Amino acid sequence: MNCEEVFNKVLQVVRSDEISLSKMLEEIRVNEFNEMKRNREEYEKYCLGKDFHDNSVMLGYFDLALLKLAFSIDNPGIKSQFTRDEIEAFQKLDRFIRLDYVTDKEIVSALLNKKGQIYDVIKTWYYMQMYEYEKLIDPLSYNVRETLASALRQEYRRRMEKIKLGIRNYMDIDPGSTRRLFEEYESAILSRAELERQRAEDLLNENLEEGGSDQIVISMLERRISQLREERDKLQAEVEELKKKIENVDENTKVVLKGEIENLQRTNQELRKKVQEYEVNLSKLKSENEELRLRVEKAENPSERYVRFDEARIMEVNFLGRFEMKMNSLPRKFYDPIRRGEFLVKELKEYYVYRYDQKGLLSQLGIKDIAVYPHNSEILFVAKKNRIFGEPLEIVVKGIFLSHIESFIKSSFDNNPVSLADLLNVLDRAIESGRLGKVHYVVGIGSPTGFDERVKRYVTSQEFKESFVNFYVTLILVDLESGEVYYNKGDKLVDQYLELFEPDIESEKIEKIINYLKEKIALEKALSLERVIEETGYSKLVVKRAFLEAEKEGIGKVKRIKDKLFVVSE
Repeated sequence: MNCEEVFNKVLQVVRSDEISLSKMLEEIRVNEFNEMKRNREEYEKYCLGKDFHDNSVMLGYFDLALLKLAFSIDNPGIKSQFTRDEIEAFQKLDRFIRLDYVTDKEIVSALLNKKGQIYDVIKTWYYMQMYEYEKLIDPLSYNVRETLASALRQEYRRRMEKIKLGIRNYMDIDPGSTRRLFEEYESAILSRAELERQRAEDLLNENLEEGGSDQIVISMLERRISQLREERDKLQAEVEELKKKIENVDENTKVVLKGEIENLQRTNQELRKKVQEYEVNLSKLKSENEELRLRVEKAENPSERYVRFDEARIMEVNFLGRFEMKMNSLPRKFYDPIRRGEFLVKELKEYYVYRYDQKGLLSQLGIKDIAVYPHNSEILFVAKKNRIFGEPLEIVVKGIFLSHIESFIKSSFDNNPVSLADLLNVLDRAIESGRLGKVHYVVGIGSPTGFDERVKRYVTSQEFKESFVNFYVTLILVDLESGEVYYNKGDKLVDQYLELFEPDIESEKIEKIINYLKEKIALEKALSLERVIEETGYSKLVVKRAFLEAEKEGIGKVKRIKDKLFVVSE
C-alpha cells in the first residue's frame, strides 16, 4: 500500500466542500466510504510510526473524512456509525471550510472593508463563540472518539491561527480603524464625570467621618512590618555568624551550634510568614483607600485618552495572541530561581495551559454581541520538569488583559487608566497566596488605557520589591496604546521575560514623526492626527504613539477637540 497516496486522498476529502461532494453520484460516495474504511484498517497496520499523538491525528483524519462522506450520504445505517456529538462538532467546524482557501492578506482586506463573504465568515466565527470549540470535542465530556477529536482539534487550530494572524496584521496596519467616535461623547463624559465625582466625594467624606481609622491601621501595619523585617535581618546575621564559627570547633560544640542554627532558621521562617501576612493585609487596606481617592481624581480630571470597546478587543487579541505565539515558540529555556535549576520545554504538551475570561459578566449584563467587547482574558502557562533528585522545577507565566468592562458597557468607551486598586485586585487573583515564595510567578498585564502615576511609582518602588519581587513575583506592565513598559528595576529575573510581553515598537518611524512635529508645530500651533497620518504615510498606531512621546518631551500637549486628536503647542 502506498501510505502517502492513501493519506493524500483522505486530505482531499477533508478539504472538499459540501457542493463538490454533492456533485458526485451517491453510489460513488458510498463506495468511497467503504474503501476508506478498509484503507484505514490497513493504514493502521502498515503505515503508523511510534509517536502516539501523531498516530492519533493521522487516524483521526480518516475518521473525519469518513464522517464527511457519511454526512453527505442519505443512508441512516452509515450515519449511525457516528455519535450525535461527533456529527454536531463536525457540522459546526465545517461551516468555516472557506477559511482553508483564503490568505491572511485577504482576511486583513476583509476586516478593513467590513464587507464580503470572508468578513461574514470571520464575524460568524466570533458570534458562534468558536474560541470555545475545543470544549465540544473533549472526549471526557462529550461522546467523541479520541482520534476524531485529535483531527477536529488540528483543523480548528489551523483555522484559528489563520484568523489570529490576519487580525494581528490588521492591527499592525491600523489598530484604531474600528474607532468611531461620536459628537455626544464629550457631553456623555462630562455628565458621567460629575456623577462619579459626587458619588466618590460622598464615600470619601463618610470614611473621614469615621475618624480616619483605616489610615491609623495602615500606619500601625507599616510600623509592625518594619519591626519584623529588622528582627528577621538580625536573626539572619546571627545564623551567618554561627556558620562561620562552626568550622573551627570540636564535634560536641558543632552539634550544639547546629541545633542553635536550626532553631534560628525556624524562627526566621516564621517571621517571614508574618511579614508576608501583614503585607497582604496592608495591600488590601491600601487598595480600598486608594480606590476612593482615585474615583474623585478621575472625576475631576478625566483623561484625554478614549478607547472604544471594539478597539480594546482588538488590542486584547493582539497582546495575548503575541504572548501565546511567543510561549509556543519552542524550544524555550526556563530557570527556576527557588530550586536553582534550568530546564528546557521542547513540546507544547509539556505545558499546562489554563484560560480565564469575563465573558460571563458581559452575558449577565445583557450584552449580545459579546465577541466584539473586551473579555479581560488571561492565559496561564505552567512549565514543570520532574527531577530524579530534589523537587520538580516549576515556573508560572501568565498574560492578562486588564480593562474596565463596565465602562465599555455603559458608554462604549473607557478613558480611565488602571488604578492601584485595579492592579492589587488582579495580583491577588493572579498569585495563589499559599504558593507565594514557593513558585516563581511571571505576570504580564496589558492595558488599553495605560496606568496611572501611582501604579507606575508603586511597581518601580522598593516597597514593591520587598512585598513581591523578594517573594519571586516578576511583574511587567504594558501600555498597549503608547507601547511603554513598566517593571521593577530591582528584579534580576525580569530581563528574560520582557520579550514575551513587549509590543513591537517602530522607534525609527516614531523619531521621524517627532522631528516632523517639532518643525510644524512652531509654525502652526496645532496638528491633527488625521493630517499627520496623511502627510507622513504612517499608521494610526505609530502616529498616536509619536503624539504621546512628543507630549512627554514637552513638544506639545495632546488634546481631543470634539472627535479629533491634536498635538497643540504649549
